[in-house]
Amino acid sequence: MHNNKNPSEDFDLYDLLITIKNKIYKWRVLLIIALILGVTSGPIIYHFSSKTYLSRLLVTSNLLKGSAFIVVVDDLQRLIREENIDALKKLLNVSDTTARKIQELRVSSSQKFVERKLNVDIPEEVQYNDQVTNFIIEAYVSDNNILPELERGLLYYFKNNYYMKESGSRFKTELQEEIQKIDNELIDLDSVKKNLGIRNLPSNSKTSNIYISDPGKISDEVIKLYQLKMEDMDKIRKADVRIMENFIPNKKPFAPKLFFTVISWFFTFMILAVIIIALAELNEKLKERERNL
Repeated sequence: MHNNKNPSEDFDLYDLLITIKNKIYKWRVLLIIALILGVTSGPIIYHFSSKTYLSRLLVTSNLLKGSAFIVVVDDLQRLIREENIDALKKLLNVSDTTARKIQELRVSSSQKFVERKLNVDIPEEVQYNDQVTNFIIEAYVSDNNILPELERGLLYYFKNNYYMKESGSRFKTELQEEIQKIDNELIDLDSVKKNLGIRNLPSNSKTSNIYISDPGKISDEVIKLYQLKMEDMDKIRKADVRIMENFIPNKKPFAPKLFFTVISWFFTFMILAVIIIALAELNEKLKERERNL
């Protein structure tokens, strides 16, 4: 079997390795400095850099739901992107400091959130189903201490945004009017019930006392009306946005990541050292050629 390998290739490779070794030895001080700077600067920069913390809030509402809920949260996110602090703190009813420390707000249905975590494809009709009532809000903030005020601010905003002021007020008014009608009917039934029962008849009657009606049927109607009233009151209560699970502060920052910070700065200094070495070697070659001319 004939070997076509050129013997000079082995020599060229060996010569290249010797050259690299010599260059590393020649520039060992610079490379060691770059290595030390790369390893130590990453943790230092990470320690002093601004952090982003992620916390989640679970809310529910039977009125502000589906795409309407997503739209009102997106309105807040637009203000955050535009850095419109004045409008943001007014809508949330929070301090200027809290408004400035909100970096991003994301919202998704609880079902979409779980399926996203499980890497499951979500049909479009499920993502934007207007019957969805449970939502998870992901808040990215630069300070965990603002979470209690942010939580109160979001609840204030959900109860007082333009959608709730229009549709919510009309919905609650209709239910309250219905409750008032039920109360009036209960008063009437209670009055009728008091007037029914045993009536005294004349003494010459065959029966001195007789029931002229059955109050039990009226009692059944009263129970039904009370049940309807409780259902309407429950609808009013559930119409408002309610917090199902509060923000839980995370001590570990969402960003930046310590590992990636260290690695990125390590490679940054090493690449910078290689560039300096390459430029210095090129400069020496150019000077050597000038001397030979």
